Amino acid sequence: MVIAASTVAVADARVSAHLGVLSCDVSSGIGHILREKQSMRCVYRANGSSRGDIYEGTMQEWGIELGATEAGQLVWGVVSATTSGVPTGALAGEYLGVSADASLGVGMGANVLVGGNRRSFSLQPISVEGQTGVNIAGGVTRMTLVHQG
Repeated sequence: MVIAASTVAVADARVSAHLGVLSCDVSSGIGHILREKQSMRCVYRANGSSRGDIYEGTMQEWGIELGATEAGQLVWGVVSATTSGVPTGALAGEYLGVSADASLGVGMGANVLVGGNRRSFSLQPISVEGQTGVNIAGGVTRMTLVHQG
């Protein structure tokens, strides 16, 4: 049984590879009961690389959204089923996920999103939102990234 469990763990490790980090500066926002939209500027850096791939985008949340927040930063680990890396511009596209946030002073949130080119990427939170303000939110998140060349 121990050998079988070890084999499964190794197989799962090969299925998803951490390819790099996507860091986004997010604009301030005012929440409404059903929707909030924020703009952002992001930089993707592959593991071991100092070169950045620039993206601009928007993040929209539908659900309960009450309050206001100042600008903050989101940092995600970029995970994929392939280990061949992320070609230039490949993170562009639409990402969907479920979110939960709470801010009273300095806030924390989690946004696990799946999407990009052929829905082949998962963005997993590394650093929670460093937003300040008073806000409570929860619902569905859609993020759109556009490659800036």
